Amino acid sequence: MPSPNGPDAELPPEAIAALRQGLKLDAIKIVRAATGLGLRESKDRVDGYIRNHPDVGRAIDEVAAVAWQKTRPLLIGLGVLVLAAAIWFVLGQAAPASAP
Repeated sequence: MPSPNGPDAELPPEAIAALRQGLKLDAIKIVRAATGLGLRESKDRVDGYIRNHPDVGRAIDEVAAVAWQKTRPLLIGLGVLVLAAAIWFVLGQAAPASAP
């Protein structure tokens, strides 16, 4: 039987629902609010639940993969924009000043 305060303790139903949606941070917040535990203890409890319930871990991984797929084009575009700005700046510095 899991210890009521250990990492293998059961979570509130709201925290389990959040985990099944891939919302690990929300689950930690819910555990903190429901139990009065600190951040480290709440995180350990949520991590312990994920270790003991691999299906929940897969749900979190799937949400992270979808988030990465949505974010990757934005990051690539931002990188191209920064590179273009750096090239513009360097070329602007290298151009000789025009005389009047």
